[in-house]
Amino acid sequence: MKLLKVAVVMALVVLMAAPAFAEMKLNGYYRLQGTFFDDGTGADDNQDFSQRLRMKLTNTLNENVSFVYYGEVDADWGQPAKGTHAHDTDGNPDTVDMTTYTNGGGTVAGDGVNLETKNVYLAIKGDNFSTKLGLQGMGDTFDGLIFSEDMAGATFKTSVGPADFTLLYSKLVEGAKDVDDDATLYGGTVSFAASDMATFGASVYYTETEAAVGSDADVLYYGVNGSVAVSEALSFNAFGFVADMDNGVTSGDTYILNADARYKFDMGNAKFRVMYAPEEDQAEDQFMDIAEAGLNGEGLMFIGGDAYATNNGNGEDKYTDALYSGAGLMLYALSGQLNFDNDIYARFALAYADTDDDDLGTEVGATIGKKFFGNVDVSVRAAQFMVGDAYGPDANDMTKVIGMVNVGF
Repeated sequence: MKLLKVAVVMALVVLMAAPAFAEMKLNGYYRLQGTFFDDGTGADDNQDFSQRLRMKLTNTLNENVSFVYYGEVDADWGQPAKGTHAHDTDGNPDTVDMTTYTNGGGTVAGDGVNLETKNVYLAIKGDNFSTKLGLQGMGDTFDGLIFSEDMAGATFKTSVGPADFTLLYSKLVEGAKDVDDDATLYGGTVSFAASDMATFGASVYYTETEAAVGSDADVLYYGVNGSVAVSEALSFNAFGFVADMDNGVTSGDTYILNADARYKFDMGNAKFRVMYAPEEDQAEDQFMDIAEAGLNGEGLMFIGGDAYATNNGNGEDKYTDALYSGAGLMLYALSGQLNFDNDIYARFALAYADTDDDDLGTEVGATIGKKFFGNVDVSVRAAQFMVGDAYGPDANDMTKVIGMVNVGF
């Protein structure tokens, strides 16, 4: 009994002293989405429920040092947990059939191994620098058109006068330990605030792919970006970059130009984007990306990536069909949001993508939503993709409707 009392007292002391040792913060979101997807072929429509919980735990030891763990649980309704499971696929009970599920965790008795690690890193801040070491989110300065993904590596940031510098390193692929067959990313950026209304920058990224047999394949990306605010309501942004590729036998390059105008008003905001990439007939000149780069944030679900997609992103990023094939790209996108009383909002999106030879297609999208109890966001978004000539005469238009409950914390 005395031992139990001592244990209780020690536990209380630890609990009371814990805030002095560290500060723990948990944030993230819960997202449930019901999807209706019609690919226009006349086959059965896709209807499913996807569910995702992301939780980011930040343990701040002091004002200079913190640790971050960011986990994700996907529990799509009716699906086993991620992994390989025994499942009767041929109707023969005498054989064991194995099926691999890439999402799930929401079937009957759906408990299982379904926790993914998105981020795990150490963060250190000094008087004039910060660094992150470990698995973390990394993205380029060109709206993520080259890379925007969780990647293992290191980032370092510092300032010298009015200029901000960032260095990054990531091991994209670790091959055999004793063979030069890795893929590595190096990057450096600088941004300069010319005034309170104008910011300019330059970036260089280099991927080195070492081949155990044959030639290496390296890509050098370099470009500039700028942002100018004409007023508190109107701003213009632009960037351009070159992708210079060398696979050891042939080499070539291509480029992307992008400009957008953003306008804020009392009821919301609007954005108009124009993006261009030239036609490249030679394979060595066609654009190459590092990771799963995507054009998000435009309110699109087909031509661009759906910013809220979990495992329900069928048909995303149609613009890459032209970009990565060398067909050339001319993209126009208009998007925005209107805010009304009682926490009701509406979003709109319109995009047209064209190649040098054929049009890629047109997308029209809309969202209506309302927030309840402060942070329970309930919405319905829909999009129609009118397929263009680039997909051939037998291609079909596509429709997607998604109802969502999204709770951030």
